[in-house]
Amino acid sequence: MARLATRSGQRTRALRTAAVAGGGLATAALATSALCTLALSGRRGQDEDSAATLARRAFAAGGPIHGVGFGVLTGVLALAGLRTGELPRPVAILGLISAASGLLSPLYFVKEAAGWFIPVGRFSGLLVSAIAGVRLGRHSR
Repeated sequence: MARLATRSGQRTRALRTAAVAGGGLATAALATSALCTLALSGRRGQDEDSAATLARRAFAAGGPIHGVGFGVLTGVLALAGLRTGELPRPVAILGLISAASGLLSPLYFVKEAAGWFIPVGRFSGLLVSAIAGVRLGRHSR
């Protein structure tokens, strides 16, 4: 992602930095969610209050917080793909919409009904990533 951002023309440093930061946040959030979920299988998972706290933390990290990192990453992919012409315009636009959904996912903490941003950002971002992976993989040969 950072290499694609570098090829995208103007403001490549900012895009590269965003790709690395977004990827780092997404990775750290999923790792945190996994560790909280793992802790549920131990003695802390036996206590009802502790288990509820761990489950909430696992959801927060793996849902809205991961959504922000993944949204940034998807946004960089979409913008860089659009600038370089390596992604079709409709795919890049879907990526930008996906990125916005991911970035809005923390609104869940304010209004539970905003939780729909989480799966919208996640699934559309995965679709854009899959299409980009196929297209960019063909170009690198």
